[in-house]
Formats: sequence, structure tokens, C-alpha cells
Amino acid sequence: MNLATRLIVAVAVALIATATITLIVTDRFLVRQAKEPLERQVDARLAWLRSCIEPSKGEIEWREESGRALLAPIWSMTTKNGRVLRQVGDVPGDSLRHDERMLIGAVDGAVADEQLLLDRGTEFIFSDPSKQLELCLSATVDAGPAQAFLTQQRWWLWTIGPAMFAALLALLASVIRWQVRPLERMVGRISAIGADDTSHRLGEVGGAAECQRLASTVDALLIRIAESRDRERAFSAAAAHELRTPLTQLGLALEVAARRERSPEETRQLLADLHTDVERLQTLTLGLLRLTTLTDVPVTAIPLAAVLTRYEGVSVEPIDPTLAVQADDVLLGVILGNLISNARRYGLGSTIEIGIISAADAVEIRVADRGPGILTADRERIFEPLVRLNAARSIGAQADGFGLGLTIARTLARRMGGELTCVARPDGQQGACFVLRLRRSAI
Repeated sequence: MNLATRLIVAVAVALIATATITLIVTDRFLVRQAKEPLERQVDARLAWLRSCIEPSKGEIEWREESGRALLAPIWSMTTKNGRVLRQVGDVPGDSLRHDERMLIGAVDGAVADEQLLLDRGTEFIFSDPSKQLELCLSATVDAGPAQAFLTQQRWWLWTIGPAMFAALLALLASVIRWQVRPLERMVGRISAIGADDTSHRLGEVGGAAECQRLASTVDALLIRIAESRDRERAFSAAAAHELRTPLTQLGLALEVAARRERSPEETRQLLADLHTDVERLQTLTLGLLRLTTLTDVPVTAIPLAAVLTRYEGVSVEPIDPTLAVQADDVLLGVILGNLISNARRYGLGSTIEIGIISAADAVEIRVADRGPGILTADRERIFEPLVRLNAARSIGAQADGFGLGLTIARTLARRMGGELTCVARPDGQQGACFVLRLRRSAI
């Protein structure tokens, strides 16, 4: 069952329950509205009949009917045994009738013969008030017109009402399907994306703002996946190229060595060259392995003063002995060692400057040199795996890195909850400046 069907079923159940309750309540309201005027007339007539009786004296006197229109037009007064004292009107087949019993005479007296109730024309007199006599009061009103009106209203209620709720349900079902249609379009477009298709985007899907935000989020995810795949392909190509060079050199060296006999001196030199190529290959392989196996690391409070005093040949600003960062001591040493090594390699012999900027929740460690510097466009690219700038390649033979050091350093910084960036020197002079930002900690 898809989402649209689930929503329609849920709305249908809620709507049916609401419709049933509404119709039942409305039906009872109509019945009450139809009966209340009739009951008021009947009760008013009974009240008038009671007002005509003096129970203790045993007298019945027909009083004037004030507000006649509000009284039930059909009424009667009889004795318990059926003697009709007065009856007005004929009881119709469809009517509303209320009966009431009333005693006249002494409450504790013996039951009297109804013949003791004497008719005087406009009144009845009970000749022996020491006894008691039970009277039956009855008031009736014709309920035919009210019942006909109620029947008509109930027909409209139970015929048109369900039809209106059914029409409302159909309308809501259409609205739900219309609102869910963008999701179906997104599902179709996502299903059409192949394993190697990194250029496909959902684009405009229509519908509510939430659907469009979802589509934009999926597009952003597809863009990140495409960028990640591009980086992986570039990394794989660069790694293959970097690995091919030492392997080719090893193969050529062995092929040349096998062509002729060599003196012990030449053999030692050949082995030294082979050892150098093997070391380069080992360094590159270990760097690639480290880059692919880095994970989150536990951090502790590391005093910066104790860490920075390990490095010689650098100019370090005075540091508060209590200043500490959240880091791993070994990994922090790897990051700083990489930055200082690069500054020595590309700084053209200039002084390496280390500055500290502390804030309430973070500490920045700035490692700067006075070498050729790094262009603004390259300051982010140098952190990509196996990237070496042309300027770095031309520094000299000592610049024999593989372009993995900064990538590993940034990855380590992020694993410790920090960040590593490259910026211009704060004093505006020529040179590179790397900023390692870590969370501040209390010792």
C-alpha cells in the first residue's frame, strides 16, 4: 500500500467517524427541536388543570385559559374509574400525550365513591373532603405536522449528508494524490539514475514547498556523491601514476643490471638506487594506507607549551603554560611535524614562525614561513590527495613528497574535532600560513 492510499484510508476512517457522529448528533437535535414546543404545550395544559383544582377543599373550578395558544388544545379530566369530568377535543392518531394523577380530599382519608363528586356546571364539589378521590389529568397535542417536518428534515439529513461527506472524501482523495504526485515523480527520477550516472538531477518537481526542499536536498546529495566519485577517480588515477613511476624505475634498473656483468662498486651503487626507489614506494604506500584507514580518535587535554618546545629551529610566541587543547598527543605531533617540515622544505631557509591565538572555546596555531607562498586559488586544492603544485615541484630536489602530507594532516585535525586551513600571512608579507584550529580545554 503506497503513501497516497494510506493517507486516503486514514482520512476516510476519520471522515466516516466524524460524519457518523455529526449525523447522529444532528438527528437528535432535530428530534429535540421538534418535540420541545409540543412538550411545552402539554406541560402548560397540565399546569392549567392543576390550577383548577383545590385538593384540600375538594373543589374543581374551570379557570380562564390565559395564553390559550400556548396550551395543548386537547385535554381531559377523569376519575380513576373512568368517569369523564371534562373532555375537550379528539385525540388524533399521531399525537403527544402526557398523563398525571392527582388526589383531592384528605390524604389519609378512605377512598370515596366518585358519586360524592357533584357537578355544579362550572365547577365540581367533593361533598366529603374527609375522604380522598384520585383524578386523572391528560393533555394531548397533535404531533402530525411536527412529525412530518421532522421526517422531511431527517430524509435530507440522512440522504444529502452522506452524499456530501462522500463528495468531500473524493475531493480530499484527489488533493492527497495531487500532493503526493511530486514524490512519485521523484521516485521515478531517482530510479532512473544509473550506477555510473553522476550528472542526473531531480530539478523542479512541483508540489508543496516541502517536496521541493526534499528534491533540493536529494540534488545536493547527488552533487556531493558526484564530487566524491570525481575525487576518488582523480585519487585513483594520481595514485596509479605515482605508483607507476617507482615501479617503472625498479623495472628499468633491474633490466639494465641484467644486461652485463658489473663490478662490486657498480653493484653497490645499483643496490643503493634500488633501495631508494623501494623506500619511496614504501613511503607512498604507507601514506595511502594511512589516508584510507583514519577514524575518529579519543582526545584529551594537551598543554600546547609542552608540545611546541619539541621543535627546534622555529620561532614560537610566548605561550601561557595553562593553555591546552583537546587533541591526541601523537596525532597533534604528526600534524605540527608535517606543517613545520613543509615550511622548512618550501620556505627557502626562512624563519618558521608559530603564533597562538586563543579564544573562549578554541585555540588557533599558526605556522608561517617566508617562502614563495600559495596562490588563493590553490589554498584549498593543496589538501586534496596527491596534489603537488608546480611551484613546489620546482623548489628543488629536496621537495620529493607525494602530496599526501597535508591531506593526512587535515583529516587528522577533523578527526579530533578541529580544522586545518591555509590563509595569507596576517602581516601581508610573502609566504604561506597554515592555521590549525582545535577546541580549547582546561587542564
